[in-house]
Amino acid sequence: MTIRSAEDWFKGLGPITKYSFMISVALTIATHFKYVGVYRLLLDWDKISRSFQLDRLITNLIYFGPPSSSFLFNLMFYVIYQSKLEEQYRGRVADHMTMLLFTTTVMSLLAYLLHISWLSNAMLMMLVWVWCRTNEETMVSFLGLPMPAPYFPWLLFLLHFILGGNFVHDFVGIFAGHLYVFLTEILPISHGYMLLKTPTIMYSLFPPSSYGYRRMGGEGRVMN
Repeated sequence: MTIRSAEDWFKGLGPITKYSFMISVALTIATHFKYVGVYRLLLDWDKISRSFQLDRLITNLIYFGPPSSSFLFNLMFYVIYQSKLEEQYRGRVADHMTMLLFTTTVMSLLAYLLHISWLSNAMLMMLVWVWCRTNEETMVSFLGLPMPAPYFPWLLFLLHFILGGNFVHDFVGIFAGHLYVFLTEILPISHGYMLLKTPTIMYSLFPPSSYGYRRMGGEGRVMN
């Protein structure tokens, strides 16, 4: 990839993907050169409640570790699927932000109950799960192996488990992602009502763009 093509790729990212990507890279650089301690980024509820270090609620989600092949792999997956979802929610930033706020809140609550300090792996699995479950008819390919999109998260889970990863973190992401899909996609179709709708204030904070917008509420599918 040339410098020009890399620049074009970066400029083509949506704002949520772009800025979270920049923050993630900055966190890795800062911890690598010891400008910031790694433990300053983890989900420490005592520090959050007593010292109001609310940034921990975000940093634990997008810190993918020190510079390594694992860091690059995880960051690549994060950018790909965050970008895919941002494109899917094109013109509906309020709905996209509601999805992120809902799922990260669910994951944070589970982290509190399960004493989990890092949710970056759960974040990755949640993004993959939501995209794959809302694009069920799409075929994806992994290492040359084609498969229906809904199977892909389970393949990642299996590989992570074989490589010695913490499957509990993956299940946290799957649970949060599926709960969101159930409340906004499955329930409206099966029972005709939606329990999770984008709050009106979100539309005020993130007004719709002039293209491809449809409010998330009253319909099972919210994609264009």
